[in-house]
Amino acid sequence: MKRTGLPANPVYALDLAIFLPLAVVAAVGVFRGSGFAASFAVPMLFWLFLTSAGVLGGFLFAARAGEQVPAAIASLIGLIGVVAIGLAGLAMAGANRAVS
Repeated sequence: MKRTGLPANPVYALDLAIFLPLAVVAAVGVFRGSGFAASFAVPMLFWLFLTSAGVLGGFLFAARAGEQVPAAIASLIGLIGVVAIGLAGLAMAGANRAVS
């Protein structure tokens, strides 16, 4: 962040300090078949989608202000967001079939 002199956005740093450990718990739960830990997977995928949308929004505002935006990074973050919301949708569809 050029304006504040900080090397990273503190909001993103706090998000990741909370998000990453819960994402690891969810991933381990999915791989082990633990229902309780795996129940974190869908909220984590939604959070990943929302976080990527926020980052892309920041890139959009920066681009409109005339700043250089790394297209490769923006594309990768967009792809991660699309994959995350797709996986969340698949997981929710699978859960609905299991309940029916």
